[in-house]
Parts: sequence; C-alpha cells; structure tokens
Amino acid sequence: RDVAVLVKSHNDAARVLEALTAVSIPAVVQSGGRVTESEAAIQWYRLLSGIERPADLGRVKAVAAGWFGGLTLREVAEMSEEETLALRLDLVRWGEVLAESGFAVFTQRVWSDSDVLANVMAGPDGERHITDLEHLAELMHERTRGRAIGAAAAASLFEDLLAESAAGDPELYERRMSSGADAVQIMTIHASKGLEFPIVACPTMWRQSARSFDGLFHDPDTGEPCLDVSPDSRGPRAWPDPKTADARKKAGRAEQMAEGLRLAYVALTRARHQVLLWWPDVDKAHSTSALGRLLFVRPPLADRTPDLAGTDVPKVDFAALDEVLTDLGNRSGGLIAVSGIHDPLPLATASPPDAEGRAPALAVARFDRDLDQVPRRWSFTSLAHTVTWDHPTVESSPLDDDPSLGDAGAGDEFLAAPATGIGTEPSPGQPGGSGAVLLGEGGGTGFGTLVHSVLEHLDFQVPDVSGEVARIVSEQGGCEVDLAGALAATVETPLGADFGDVALGDLSRSDRLDELEFELPLAAGGRRPTLASIGRLITTHLPGGDPLADWARGLGSITGARTVDLAGYLTGSIDLVMRLPGPGGSHRYVVADYKTNRLGPRGEPLLLRSYHPDLLPAAMAEHHYPLQALLYQVALHRFLRWRLAGYEPGRHLGGIAYLFVRGMVGRTAALADGRVHGVFAWRPPVELVTALSDHLDGGGPDRG
Repeated sequence: RDVAVLVKSHNDAARVLEALTAVSIPAVVQSGGRVTESEAAIQWYRLLSGIERPADLGRVKAVAAGWFGGLTLREVAEMSEEETLALRLDLVRWGEVLAESGFAVFTQRVWSDSDVLANVMAGPDGERHITDLEHLAELMHERTRGRAIGAAAAASLFEDLLAESAAGDPELYERRMSSGADAVQIMTIHASKGLEFPIVACPTMWRQSARSFDGLFHDPDTGEPCLDVSPDSRGPRAWPDPKTADARKKAGRAEQMAEGLRLAYVALTRARHQVLLWWPDVDKAHSTSALGRLLFVRPPLADRTPDLAGTDVPKVDFAALDEVLTDLGNRSGGLIAVSGIHDPLPLATASPPDAEGRAPALAVARFDRDLDQVPRRWSFTSLAHTVTWDHPTVESSPLDDDPSLGDAGAGDEFLAAPATGIGTEPSPGQPGGSGAVLLGEGGGTGFGTLVHSVLEHLDFQVPDVSGEVARIVSEQGGCEVDLAGALAATVETPLGADFGDVALGDLSRSDRLDELEFELPLAAGGRRPTLASIGRLITTHLPGGDPLADWARGLGSITGARTVDLAGYLTGSIDLVMRLPGPGGSHRYVVADYKTNRLGPRGEPLLLRSYHPDLLPAAMAEHHYPLQALLYQVALHRFLRWRLAGYEPGRHLGGIAYLFVRGMVGRTAALADGRVHGVFAWRPPVELVTALSDHLDGGGPDRG
C-alpha cells in the first residue's frame, strides 16, 4: 500500500493493471462507487435467489455460471443431471444453515463448501471482488442483527438493501479499499479523494481529456447551470448568432478545464512523500491539459490567483522540454527533480543471480519459528469465561464464546444463582419494599438484547415515554412482555444521592453517549497482565470498607486466573455514558450499564426487596461485574483523555452506575438514606483507574 497509481479513467486503470501484472508486480484496482452496484452484488443476488428456489433450473444454472459455481457457459450447458442435483443439494444445505444460524455462519459455510474464493482470485481484480463480497455479507449480517433468517426473507432483504442504498448513508455503502496489503493500489483520481499514500504515480495526467464540450455551463451573470442545446457555434444554425454561441462554447470549455485543474490538485496532494509525473513527446493539443498548464504557464509572481484555465499555453517543443523542466526544478528549491527516460528500465528480480551469473535454486519455504498464540481479541465476557464459576447455576449465552461480539446488548448477562441472605428490608415507610417488580416476566439473551436496544434508541425526555417504548418495540418485531410501563418506570427512577438524584429522564441527547464502542491494546508495553495481577492491583487500591473489597481479594485465587496471559486487544461497548453537572461548572462522566438479571429464588415471583441496594454488591460479585465496570471505567478514562480538553480524572470521572432495570420501579424506589432499589452505585478510587489503565497497557506491577 506504499505506492498508488492514479489515473483518469477506469480504462486507464485496466491498462495499468495489465502492465504491472505482466512484470509480476502485485496490483489491485480500487474502484469507487457503491458496493451495491458492484459485480459482487449481482453474484450475491444470484446465489440468494437460487437458495430461495433450488427447484428452479434457471436459478441453479445462474449460480453455476457465476463465482459460486465457477463453471464456463459451455460447462453449464453440458451439466449432467447428477451435477445439477449436487448443486441443488448444496443450495438446500446452505439455506438450512442460513435459517438456523444466520448470515455470518452461512457466509463462512459457503466460503468453505464452494470454490468461490479460488474462482474469484483466479480472475482479474480478485482482491477487489473478494472485498466487495465480504462487505455485502457484513451489511446483510447487520441488517439481520445476526439472527437466523429464511432464504426467501434473505433474498427479499437483499433486494431492499440494493434499492435503499441509493438514498442511504454514502459511507455505509461506499466500496472499501481491497485487502491487497502488499500490492500497488490503482484507482481513479476521483476515487482517491480523501486518501493518502507515501508515493503516488500519475502516468496519464499529461493527456488532454477526450471528452468534448457537452453543453453544460454556468451563466456568467447569474451563476445558474445551463444546457446549450444549439448544434454548433458557427453557421446559420448558431443561436442567436455565431458570436454569442461561440462565447457559450468557450465558457463551457473553460469550466471543463477548471474541473481538470481541480482534479490535478487532488492527484498531486495525495502523496505524503513523493509524486511521480510523466510528460512524453506529444502534440500541442495535450499541452493544454491540466498538467500542461501547471508545467508551462508562467503567471507573474505577483499574481496570487492566476487564471490557469483561461490562459493560453505557450508552444513547447519536445527538444526544448529538458530546458523548460530543468528551469522549473531549479526554481523549486530542490523540491522538483527532473529525469529523462530514454531506454526501458531494467527490471529488478526477486532473486538476483550470484557472482557467476547463475540463478539461485528455488526451494520450498519452511516455517520454522514459533508463532505467538496468546494475542487475541478479549472482551469482559471472554475474560469471565477463563475462570471457574463458584455457582453451578450460572450459565452462559451460546454467543458468549465469540470474543468478537464484545459486550454489546445482553451478551454480558448470565442466569442468576438463587439469591441468599435476602433479609434486608427497605427503610420503614418506603412503599413497594416487598411488592412485586414491574418487569417480572421475560428472560434470555434475546429479551435482554431487546431491552438494551429500546433504551439505546429511546429519547428519555419525550412526553409519552410509554408510547415511545411501545413504538420502538413494535419496530423491532414486538415482544410478548409489556415493556412500556416497566421501562417508563426505569426512566423515571432517581439514580440516588451519588448521582445528584437525577433520573435517566433528566438526560437530554446531548448529555448521553449510547453504546460507546472501544478497542484498546493490551500489553502494548511488553508486560502481559493476568486476572490474578489485576485482582492484586484492585485489592491494593480499594479501601477495606469498600463493598467489593472481598471480591477483589478473591479474584486472584479463582481457578485459571493466574495462568491466562492477556495480550492483543480489549473490545467492548459501554451501554451508556452520562454527563452530569460537576464541581465548579464542569461536568463529570458516569459509566452506566443496563442489567436485566433476575435476582431472587428461582421459580418464585420477583420481589422488589431482591433489588435492595444492600444486596446488589453480592449480585455484582457473583458475575464478576466489578471487573467489567473497571474495564469500562478505564475505557472511558482513555476516551476522555483523548477527547476532553483539560481532562483531570479526579474531577471528570463520576463513578459507575449498574442499573438492574427490573428493580427500578419509579420514584417510589428511593430509600431514606438516598440509595435506590435496582441501582448499584460505585466510585472506585481514581488512582485505581489510572493504575489499571497502565497495567493493561503493559506497565504497572509485576504480573506474578
């Protein structure tokens, strides 16, 4: 990716690719535009259509003739019944995977069962097409939210994706850079806008555009766009007279030249270190190109805004070209170097001959070094699964073993063990202490994910919160449990004295960040932490009276905690970051996480007393949520350190709020001491947050 070749047209790109391929230089063509308009979109459409109706012979043969079948048209025409049946069975099996496991697993199965990757890479511009195929697969995975989907629904959804992309977010559908990391990048100047490369080569900028005046121009008096429909600027058909018609043509050509100069500016500013330009022995017509004007027009030095588009280009003979360009290089102060290419350059070889001119013997490369298998993508969920749980009733979601999922949605929630020691009652006179919670039904990862999604998209300050919740639930497919009243109560519940008694309903959109995703490097400094070393670090900084001090002391002794090195990346998604008023007119930022865990004896109705603040530390420790909270606090600390001017951890970090939404029943949830049912409030020492951040980065105390 160090070298990019910028050309004016896709035809030029094809010729450059062919020339580089002929001398064994890896190269890929990066095409702009929308991925939904690519050849990959056509191939996906044919495959999904075939899976939708595998009995349709026409659809089956369309798949066979495409990338997923890899057959030529002759081979398709000569397919035997057995070959056709085999492909039909493949389509049926792929449809079953799609209906059972979703689009991501389906894509991987198609990749492994078929020769699509080999078929595409064997053709021209294979890297480009593979990138487009994977991009479209990601879009479908996001559209389906990772859920299983039937073949007919998937085909219909893909058609909607193609139709909606024209009016959708351009960045979402814009074709990505292909994955040819060690290849020369070839693209049009238009497609290069916004990109940078160490070295940029522009081999065709000398050529004047072959496009003639198309009649489009702007009225010089009003600035309005115009279309000149008169056939020519001379003769009896010129309108209203030859002079006026010729003036319009000149204005249009001047605009075309100005656009050419703007493109030249784009091309010449894509390089970080070096731009390579060519000027061959061409006729005068090409000397009026944008590059010709930049090289040969000499405006007065005092003219800071020269009219390069409207200035005549002096005639330059090729014989005098060296002198003209050398003078340009001398006046550049060494920034421009001029060299002539009179003979073909010798091609370098990957394996030069020895002193006697003999080519080296080729041999199979041997991979004889040990690869570090430890670095990976970690999330809180995957960290929690490296230790042995004390409660056999704690079960994991089937998705929890996928570290790429992070902790978005309800992927970090577990089935609760039977609650013990539930004897603490609310303060006398507080209503609802022993009553049932409002959200006593529903459960499972899907239910938790729905609750998270509703709270993410809900405007907490709408007049009718219940109605808005019902609308969002309906848009997301509905739910058998009535969430409207329960989540409206959650929004109304004060968060307690630790957070100024504000409720979620007091937060405007400008005071909240929803689903703040992060990906932080682990052990970048070289020293790899373990859960045991993290536990000792937490114990060192937590005061003895902290409700989670016992959990911290036990973290290092859990089975497996000492032996797991943490390296790679820590990924996750913080449900909510709240911005609350702070001292001296500043703000403090609070990490908030929604939990839909059922607390209390299994099989019995959920009671509000199970969410009493005195019982929440045990619920937090049971699932190692304090570790999650601290990891999220570190992520917020680094985010604010990068993004907030004058950031001071002691002033801006506002603590942690874990919101057990089933126990948040509205204004009646407050206790006399300022604490609230369903809200776990924790403010770990700032020194712990900064020390843990350093430790995760590979510094800090020995891992032990």
